[in-house]
Amino acid sequence: HRGTVYVWDLRGGRKPLATVLAHVSNKIGALDWNPVVQDEFATCSPSENEVKRWSVESPLAEKNIVQCSSGASWVRYSPQGNCLVTAHADSKVRVTSLAGSPAGAEILVEIPSGGPVGKRID
Repeated sequence: HRGTVYVWDLRGGRKPLATVLAHVSNKIGALDWNPVVQDEFATCSPSENEVKRWSVESPLAEKNIVQCSSGASWVRYSPQGNCLVTAHADSKVRVTSLAGSPAGAEILVEIPSGGPVGKRID
């Protein structure tokens, strides 16, 4: 909602467990939970050139920011939780490693998608 992610425990409670001001552009393209690290999730925005990783335990600051050459409208963790797959406005799909580089994330694969991301083709 307006760039903010609210994390709720569906077992009860009247307040969110965490409130994360994820994207200042007021638009979140996608969110995905890390399948290995329980409290970690990633968000992206089609109008911002970065994918952000968050921890529910520390919701006020990004855990990591992956810089991108164009906005991302889709993000998913790999089954091992060590890579992100993202779809971008420049019509490319990228697989980014989250480990191994001292600077952080490293693009492993960049694939042209053949068409604009998010546009329906009938």
